Amino acid sequence: MISILFSKKIILHIHPSFFFAFLSGMNGVKKRVFFSLLNQVDRFIVLTKEMHENLSTLFPHKPIHILPNPVNIREMQDGKQLRREQNRVLYLGWYNRLKGVYDLVDAISLLKAQVWNITTDVYGIKEIDQLRVYVKEKGLDGCINVHGWANNDQKIRALKQAT
Repeated sequence: MISILFSKKIILHIHPSFFFAFLSGMNGVKKRVFFSLLNQVDRFIVLTKEMHENLSTLFPHKPIHILPNPVNIREMQDGKQLRREQNRVLYLGWYNRLKGVYDLVDAISLLKAQVWNITTDVYGIKEIDQLRVYVKEKGLDGCINVHGWANNDQKIRALKQAT
């Protein structure tokens, strides 16, 4: 609103994928005000083609750019060879149901029931204690390691070691 008051251009980066569910949950005056503000945006930045398509249906005449999450390929090819460990699964992301980490835990549980020897490392933030409790309830705390957020070196090492 401040940008509108000062007649400044507005670029809005929409990061979360649940933005559209958030929009569809609105109604009445709140929805009209919110869409009025969004119509003032000069251009949007999103992360995926799907988000681009969804936003294009709402704002067909607005420029929408896709800026995917980056991966530095050079860091993955730095010459330090780490041996990939057999049956090592890796998850990097937020610990919440929408990101699928609980589905992953359930899938690992099914595989363990079929006597698969799997090690899983999960790195992330949000709801870490809830995830640890869920892993323990499933009896998987011996094969699923719930870490906190990974710094860049930890992330690269984990990516290189994962199957």
